[in-house]
Amino acid sequence: MKIVLTAVEASAVFMFLVFAATAITATPNIGNISGCVLCAALFAACIKHRELITFISGLWNSKWRWTVILFTVLIVLCICAAAVISAFMIKHMEIPAPRNTPVIVLGCQVRKNGPSPMLADRTDTAYEYLCENPEAVCIASGGKGDDEPCSEASVIKERLVEKGIDENRIIIEDQSVSTYTNMKNSLEMIDRLGLPHEAVIVTSEFHQFRSHIIAGRAGIKCYARSSHTQAAFLPTYWLREFFGVVYTLIFKR
Repeated sequence: MKIVLTAVEASAVFMFLVFAATAITATPNIGNISGCVLCAALFAACIKHRELITFISGLWNSKWRWTVILFTVLIVLCICAAAVISAFMIKHMEIPAPRNTPVIVLGCQVRKNGPSPMLADRTDTAYEYLCENPEAVCIASGGKGDDEPCSEASVIKERLVEKGIDENRIIIEDQSVSTYTNMKNSLEMIDRLGLPHEAVIVTSEFHQFRSHIIAGRAGIKCYARSSHTQAAFLPTYWLREFFGVVYTLIFKR
């Protein structure tokens, strides 16, 4: 038992540092904040496990028994939901497409000195796809945030052209501010080109499932080509995506 507790404590400390590091080096968000809270709670539960067991036993033997039952059910449901969402996220990471299917590249943060590593990775993944499918057109999708020097779509196009992709194959959609508007506006572009309502979505692996939900609701048949997130940042964005998927399922956006 002691060995198990020590291993869990060490894992909790390690993951806390991973989540905290992304909050410091990147931007605090619901992913790394909730990750830090969960790891701290798990560490505290291990350190004070005897006191915690005594406290729960006291509740169980009192009129608060239903509180223990409801809290346990809630935890189990959250774990099951996280497992199911993770399974779907993994399933949607790569979905092969028919040759020369149009591609939609979803933007993300642009920094003062150029694309963020995540945006660069998405663009490089799109470049590989466009080289493999020389007749495919590309919709670069992403507007300009308040803290960005230019639109995400323009940076995607610029990087693709620098790597040798014909600029006539790239269509800029620079009005979107979310994944929902990415898909809505990209579908309008697809209609203007007279193309079928299908596309390869290029985005980060953790983001594919939610993107497919939103695109499907917009009427786009989706395939997937994923870029890969740096290992140190993946836990934060993976956890954040749980909240994003739940939000999308509830509010349909």
